[in-house]
Amino acid sequence: MNIMNRASQILTAVIISTLFSSCLFADQPDLSSATVGIQSVWKPGVWTPVVVPESVSASPIVAIEAADDDGVWVEYPVSKSDDGAYRALVRSSKRQGAVQLIFEDKAVKKLPMPTAAQSHREVVLVIGTESESEFVRLSITHTDVDPAHRPVVVQIDSIDQLRSQLVPDNALSLQVVDRIVWFHKPGTDLTAPELVEWLRLGGDVTLSTLDIEKADAFLNSLQPESTPRADAASQQTEYYLNQTRSLEQYAGSDQPIPKLGFGQRYNLRAVRLPVSADAVVECSFMDLPLIYRQAVGFGRLTVAAIDLNAEQIQKWSNRERFLRRVMDVPETEEKAQRYAANAILHYGYDDLSGQLASGLNQYKDVAIPSFWLVAAVLIAYILLIGAGDYFLWRKLRLPTWITWISFPIYIAVFCGLFYWMSRTQSGSAVRTNWAGVVDVDYASGETQQFLYGDVLAPRAGTYSLAFESLDKNAALTGVTTWFGSTGQGISGMNSAPSANINSPFGAHSAPSETSHGFTVNSAARATRNVFCRSVGKLDSAASPLAFTLKDDQGKPLGTISNQTKDVTFSECLLLYGQWAFPIGEFKPGQTVTIDDSLQRYSINAVLVGQRVQMSDVSVKYSNDTIPYNPISLNPEEPLRAMLFYKTSGGASYAKLDSGYQSPTDFSSLIHLRRAVLLCKVSPAQAEKNLRLRVEQNGFDVSNSQPSGDCRLLFYRFVLPLDE
Repeated sequence: MNIMNRASQILTAVIISTLFSSCLFADQPDLSSATVGIQSVWKPGVWTPVVVPESVSASPIVAIEAADDDGVWVEYPVSKSDDGAYRALVRSSKRQGAVQLIFEDKAVKKLPMPTAAQSHREVVLVIGTESESEFVRLSITHTDVDPAHRPVVVQIDSIDQLRSQLVPDNALSLQVVDRIVWFHKPGTDLTAPELVEWLRLGGDVTLSTLDIEKADAFLNSLQPESTPRADAASQQTEYYLNQTRSLEQYAGSDQPIPKLGFGQRYNLRAVRLPVSADAVVECSFMDLPLIYRQAVGFGRLTVAAIDLNAEQIQKWSNRERFLRRVMDVPETEEKAQRYAANAILHYGYDDLSGQLASGLNQYKDVAIPSFWLVAAVLIAYILLIGAGDYFLWRKLRLPTWITWISFPIYIAVFCGLFYWMSRTQSGSAVRTNWAGVVDVDYASGETQQFLYGDVLAPRAGTYSLAFESLDKNAALTGVTTWFGSTGQGISGMNSAPSANINSPFGAHSAPSETSHGFTVNSAARATRNVFCRSVGKLDSAASPLAFTLKDDQGKPLGTISNQTKDVTFSECLLLYGQWAFPIGEFKPGQTVTIDDSLQRYSINAVLVGQRVQMSDVSVKYSNDTIPYNPISLNPEEPLRAMLFYKTSGGASYAKLDSGYQSPTDFSSLIHLRRAVLLCKVSPAQAEKNLRLRVEQNGFDVSNSQPSGDCRLLFYRFVLPLDE
């Protein structure tokens, strides 16, 4: 009977547990069809699309939460697209391995996130077949490169498949991608508004197509109305090349493209596509452009009017070298002695943006207490309330019960000491540091801002942080968000994911359509890094510059005028091709003439400090390269290095990566009939244009006066040149 009773008890327990489990998990959504990132590839600290099908649950999704750099849950709004899927853009840190789905019925479900690509690794999206994706991977991945820095190649079959993983009408959906290679198939769709917008904001697209009709509509749609367009109707012709010497010379190949087909003829098909007047043709056959590049806003488009994966090219022994040339990838990977090892141990960053954040975290007259001072005070406190107190009263021959009086006195004295140290060394006002760059493209009328800030909160509480423009003529839209720590240190986004981090402050809100900032809970004497990227259109009536420039055998000639009433630009440099023209101070109403009488230097020399002065009658060299200091806490140094990272030598010069904020690099534009005027304004002028607004309980608690805090602002004016 005992055996029967025991068996019945076990059976009853199993039935009850089964029924309980079925009731508990009956409505749990199946998230296997949800996607995070592009083909499950995402980067920590950048905007990442999350798409959840409608079928996952009967209850609608109202928000998605993701962990920020400090492990605090941030709530992001969700929209429902026409296909019924819930879509959201989130920013997550690698320290958290999931995002949380918040349902209307208050249920919470965690969606596991795939392994993140490190923030410094380049992500290349290939729209084409798997064989074409492998072709790209073999071409751009050097065998001797550090495995931790090899590019990540992602493959998508078509633009429709890519579109299904994006948030409609939001170019930030593609922020995880650094460049796109599109092997377009004739007859397939060639319209992608999100891709075009991403390209205008600094993307890099390589397009290979033979579809004349669709390519004509796509390429002409990229040009501003004022840009002359080719008459595609009379030139829409296709060709079969009878020799390919131009392609072989372009790739620097000593091996010819093999002949195929009947009679061993080439039969390599090419088409004539509309070429913009400011495009740079790099390879042509007679008057037929085969490969050319053009600037699109702040981005670069490379067009190949041939099939980059044609059968002849597949059998070519130098096909990978050819694709590297088309994609503008270095033939060999220069060994860069990166500073990552020491940076991780001592500074916690391995990227220029991390160095910039560390520099912004320094406040004048706000000293950080010495570790040894704090340690010494703590040791003295422990000794005093312990054995020291006991032996002190015995030495003075006083009764030991006096310790009941001395103990609270010690606590009060040391608490007051620590409070006094924190008040005198940190102050009681909110302090802010910020640096940024404002870009203006006169060809497309696009304008954008990259703004980096740091906020020092004197007291614990809830703060609303947002960058705001004080220039009434600047109609920019953007959001202020948290800025992650690069590197593999304890708080770095590239560190290994940890277990769930439950912040004692709870979740805070992300930017929304009505609020361009975000709310954060801060501990006392804590700092917070913030970032804002804004975009907009140039107001022609309030244009700061007027210019007339033309290209004269690789040199710019013309005039540039400062049309502002009260803005003096300093440390101005005009960069074009391989030349840098120092202009210096540029006052309101002043006109500068760019001609052969203006001193010019090699652009590489100016950016890295190696002066090479050249003129039509003499050449002067001075080998005085100034080494880059990867541990400097001056915010201007890393920001300058980010603006023209590749041109200045990249990681081989800076000893740090620049992958987290790669769109700030304008190295490619100065070779696409675009001159870039790099200027700087004074801190007082920067304070007139921008501010980092901090609110607490609805009151503005920002420190509006610089008073030694960092106010660093650069301008980059992108000026198109005529022939």
